[in-house]
Amino acid sequence: MSGYLGAFLTDAPARNDAGEMQAFDADYNAFTSQMGARPKFFDIFTDNSQDAAGLPNSAEYSAESFAQTGNAYIGPGSGTIPVVGVPMSDSSGQWSTIDNYYQEIISGSLDADYTGIVDAWARNGYSTAEYRLGYEFTGQSMPWSPENSSNPNAKADFVKAFQHLANIMHAEAAKDGVTAKIIWCPAIRQGTSYDIRTLYPGDQYVDVISTDLYSGGTPNGYVDWASGGTTTDPDYTTWASKPANWDHYYQYQDASQGNPTPGFGLSGWSTQNTIDFAKQHGKPLGIDETGAGPIDDPVFPAWLGTAIAGAQSEGVTVDHVDIWDADVSDGSWAFTDDSKPQEAAAWAKAFGTGGSGGGGGGGGGGGSPPPPVTIGTGADSLVLQVSEDAYQGDAQFTVSVDGTQIGGTQTAVASHGSGQDQAFTIKGNFGSGSHTVSVNFLNDAYGGSSSTDRNLYVDSGTIDGAAIPGASLTLDSSGPQSFTFQGAGSGGGGGGGGGGGGSPPPVTIGSGADSLVLQVSEDAYQGDAQFTVSVDGTQIGGTQTAVASHGSGQDQAFTVKGNFGAGSHTVSVNFLNDAYGGTSSTDRNLYVDSGTIDGTAIPGASLTLDSSGPQSFTFQGAGSGSGGGGGGGSPPPPVTIGSGADSLVLQVSEDAYQGDAQFTVAVDGTQIGGTQTAVASHGSGQDQAFTVKGNFGAGSHTVTVNYLNNLYGGSPSADRNLYVDSGTIDGAAIPGASLALYSSGPQSFTFQGSGSSGGGTPVSPVTIGSGSDSLVLNVTEDAYNGNANFTVSVDGKQIGGTQTAVAAHGSGNEQPFTVKGNFGAGNHTVTVNFTNDAYGGTSSTDRNLYVDSATINNAAITGGSLALYSGGPQSFGFALSA
Repeated sequence: MSGYLGAFLTDAPARNDAGEMQAFDADYNAFTSQMGARPKFFDIFTDNSQDAAGLPNSAEYSAESFAQTGNAYIGPGSGTIPVVGVPMSDSSGQWSTIDNYYQEIISGSLDADYTGIVDAWARNGYSTAEYRLGYEFTGQSMPWSPENSSNPNAKADFVKAFQHLANIMHAEAAKDGVTAKIIWCPAIRQGTSYDIRTLYPGDQYVDVISTDLYSGGTPNGYVDWASGGTTTDPDYTTWASKPANWDHYYQYQDASQGNPTPGFGLSGWSTQNTIDFAKQHGKPLGIDETGAGPIDDPVFPAWLGTAIAGAQSEGVTVDHVDIWDADVSDGSWAFTDDSKPQEAAAWAKAFGTGGSGGGGGGGGGGGSPPPPVTIGTGADSLVLQVSEDAYQGDAQFTVSVDGTQIGGTQTAVASHGSGQDQAFTIKGNFGSGSHTVSVNFLNDAYGGSSSTDRNLYVDSGTIDGAAIPGASLTLDSSGPQSFTFQGAGSGGGGGGGGGGGGSPPPVTIGSGADSLVLQVSEDAYQGDAQFTVSVDGTQIGGTQTAVASHGSGQDQAFTVKGNFGAGSHTVSVNFLNDAYGGTSSTDRNLYVDSGTIDGTAIPGASLTLDSSGPQSFTFQGAGSGSGGGGGGGSPPPPVTIGSGADSLVLQVSEDAYQGDAQFTVAVDGTQIGGTQTAVASHGSGQDQAFTVKGNFGAGSHTVTVNYLNNLYGGSPSADRNLYVDSGTIDGAAIPGASLALYSSGPQSFTFQGSGSSGGGTPVSPVTIGSGSDSLVLNVTEDAYNGNANFTVSVDGKQIGGTQTAVAAHGSGNEQPFTVKGNFGAGNHTVTVNFTNDAYGGTSSTDRNLYVDSATINNAAITGGSLALYSGGPQSFGFALSA
């Protein structure tokens, strides 16, 4: 596991201070001796007591100090990657006024201060650095958390500020010729009044999804997970004496007896949320900070090692796990001072040479074989034997089959020169015929000699155990290379109980007028998955057996009959016989892939049960659609408010509890109509159309929905909520027009009024340059006091003159700019320079430019999207084959 081992030590390096450097060296030597491996990652913090103008100097001090330790420690030639904490507040802290600082970031006035952080690490020789923007931003312990502000726009502005910093730091790194990875790092939370996923800025702004995780804590009641969660312990001491209780708590920090494995939503943020979110978004997983203490605790390291292995078995790539071997002001985490021998041994076993990993710095030199990696799902197995020449870090790459990327960014750790190989198994249902495998090398580096050259190799490949002719690639420069294989058409597979041929037989249990239908599948291993189904705490039927193969895309219908009545009901599926043989292919799992009630789809009725125990979801029984009549057979009546030529239509639903949800609607700060009442049942998939009339005009407009009467009775079925499920303006869909209002107060989104891009009329394409290759940029803008202007360069050479965007970003229109040229084989860089940024102080008075997507010779360019919120250049790359 050492390929992702990271550290933070009690004594930090300090440039030109021999005493501090000796103390750091001693700490580092103790850590590496105990772990049997050198850390590849190392935590450091940009001083958050500085004003923004002081951030570059703080970063310069840290980077110089790192560099002066030398390559035997964490100097740039050691291959160590700094994991840099970056504050999103100034020396005053902001706290309740943090939104003012977000606005400064968004305006671009602090750009030089934040890009200076990137420059400092690049200047000191670090080719890759990872930046934790506003780390631990959930909760109220950090001054930059939006939860400290009463401003209703604080959360949205935090997202915009994060996006802006990610853009400028990525761009600055590209200009410096280095790699900047942006980390999104929420802190572990027990319960929130909002869904933490609303603070996610989007995949294009995030390279690693992470969290910080320490031992200890207080559970929600003393549920005895060691005995299955059916009883509670009398006191904390009894509860804490059982390692299984800690294991469950660390995985699901907000677990309760009624909700043993909370998913996303108002249950805060857990370790499992972090893993699931990384998996959903195809991002590498990080643990930016972790430690056990102050007691000699072997349980936490052992659990964390198991949790990380479990994430990998689900196809999640692990970027780094940074272990704190430090006694600092907020905790005693040191373990290499001989005070915690059991804990020290547990860390070494889980993450050092005592675990499944190998030596340091990429693990290629000797010791244990590099650990195999499995990504994707399906009945077919494409196995690539991969190796690398490591130089200032390991080779990273992605794998695509037939143009579809499988898994996230992978890291090679097997040494090519030592004859090692690391098996990467790519699962899928590939079918018969020819398939193309593309391996994209992401981070080539060359120091001027054959011994200072990072390269990637695919040494061989097999498909379902058969050798693939020609499946060897030598990637000595960044970009993709490909080979083909012939699929045998065998990818149907089947479960252990007969899921392989034909359709699995449907099953019906219970009796009554209502039909709850669960589509169930399994990963069979040494037998089929077994489970029970309960509705509102009452088991229906006996033990059920799944036989449909999840990897083959099969489902088996289990119809649960009953008279469920109006209102909210809870379905609990209890997985009885989990089994795990140590790999993703020797793992018995159960899945509820979807559900319906009386023929209506149930939102959220999907469960992944990869360990024994119950998981739950809710549905609305017929007739529960609130006092306004929304739940019955007739659709809820549409409502029209305001007057004017434009029609803003909001599709609204609710969770009704002791009355319907009420709200007001405002456009650009002006309320239209009075108090509105929702009557459509969200759980039943209903919507009620609220048409807001007005003369909105060209440009950007802000819609604010103010939820007036939130009510919570202590459970998901006793909770009044409001939803805007979608929106249109004059018949055109509005991107981002979905809101989930779980607590009283306003939430907002924006739309583009017709006129700024022709009001839905397709905009004219533009062609510049000449040549046989066609690079097409699909461009949009936020117009404010004029349209966005820009230039386009390829490999540093401008093509054409200044261009003008006229397609509104929010309208659904895009304007294609075709850039002609003879680009030739190899890697190329496209730079778009936004020349006339303008900002009037609000999101609706802001001129921005977007490249929404790009193609080269009709092939989509991965990463070919840019959001330019401030003037200046941003870039992406593409490759052409010979």
